[in-house]
This record gives sequence, C-alpha cells and structure tokens, in this order.
Amino acid sequence: MANVLLDGELSENRDEYDPTEAPSKPAARKLPKAPAPAEPTAPITLTVADLKALVESAVTAAVGAQAAQSASISEAIGEGLKAVRQPIHENTDADNPRISAYNPYGEKDHPRPGLKCPMFWGVTNAKKEILATPLEFLEKNCTAREQVALNLLEPTHGLVKGSDRRDIRVSVVPDKIDDVTGHVQRLLIVVPYAILEKGSQALNNMPPIEEMVRQLTGHDVERCTDEEIKFLMREQRARRYRFQPELAA
Repeated sequence: MANVLLDGELSENRDEYDPTEAPSKPAARKLPKAPAPAEPTAPITLTVADLKALVESAVTAAVGAQAAQSASISEAIGEGLKAVRQPIHENTDADNPRISAYNPYGEKDHPRPGLKCPMFWGVTNAKKEILATPLEFLEKNCTAREQVALNLLEPTHGLVKGSDRRDIRVSVVPDKIDDVTGHVQRLLIVVPYAILEKGSQALNNMPPIEEMVRQLTGHDVERCTDEEIKFLMREQRARRYRFQPELAA
C-alpha cells in the first residue's frame, strides 16, 4: 500500500524541505591572487664587431683544441716508435765505419790505397801497334783487393788463361812517364783487339783482376789474409808497392 502523508506530518517535516522557501545563495569562492607581471628587460643588442669577436673566439677555441689533440696524437706515435725502434747507427762521417762490398774493412779505419796511376785497357791492331782505349779501371769500382793487385803491376808481357782455358796474350805497357821523376803516369793493360772489339763478349773470358795479376807477376793477392791486405793497403798509401805480406806479422 502506498504511504500517504497527512497534513500534520507535512507540517512537522517543514524543516527538511519547504517548496515555498527561496533557495539560499551558495557562498562565494575566494580565487588566488594572480602574480604581478614581470618587468620588461632591456633588449640584447650586438654590433658587427661583437659578432666578429664571438666568431673569432669560437674559431680560436676550436683550432686550439684540434692542435692540442694533434700534438697529443703525434706525441703518442713518437713514444710508440721509440719503444719499438732498434738502436741505429748515427750515420755520421765521424762514426760511420763506411763498410761496403768494395771495402769490407771500412774506409774510415782502413781506406783503400787508390791506384798508383791511371790504368786503361789497350789493344794491338793488325799492324801490332798499341792503342789506348777509353775503358778505364776506375778506383771507385775496384775493391780493396783489386786495387792492391793492380798496384803490383809493372811493365811486363805474358800469357794468362781465360775462363774458357784459352791463352790470352797480355802486356802491361807504360803509356806516359814523368820526364823528371821517371814515374809511370799511365799504364795500359794491352790485350788482342778481338777481346775489346765492339759487340764482342770475349772480355768476359778474361780472368778476374787478382787472378790476372797472379798469372802475370806471381803475386797471389787472393791468398792474403785480411790482416795482410790491411798491411799492404797501408804500404801502398805510403806509395810503397812491394809485395811483402809476410811483414804484416
């Protein structure tokens, strides 16, 4: 059954709701105070000179940093090379012994004696005339033993055996003699014309210089010890050309 409100009940509950009563106004909400606006700042102004200074400063800083980095890398590489590099000779004239295939004893302490006079190949023509050729025995191309051997040559004639075991007639002839001292100023080592003929390979059949000198003079430079060669070089530098290797002892 539905509940029915009586007049008495309605009046008793007026405090709860009165439709005739005007609704009350809601309390006003207090809003937070807005912050004061910031004071305007003065605008930043840059002149062309200022911009240029800034750019130069930035570039200088960048270049300096790169240079420092490069220097650091170079230093690290240098230290690494020092760590792995073997000690090397200073290669100065004062320290270099100047050892070479031409002088295994070293030009610093045991210089080659040089040739006692210029020496050239010579030939005999069909008329048995002796002719000098432009083929010179160059000191710089002669080993220490070859120079010692050539300096032992004196005017002579003889036969030497070539590499093909054939006999070759060889003559040592003074070409120029000093009128005052009588010293030979140029020697010719004369061989048959066919040996030096243009296009001929016969010169290759000539024995080595030391062997040629041995066959012509009997002086066997090849059999000399290193100490004997050093002694003979000292003697020849003093222009003494005797073959006395036994004096080395």
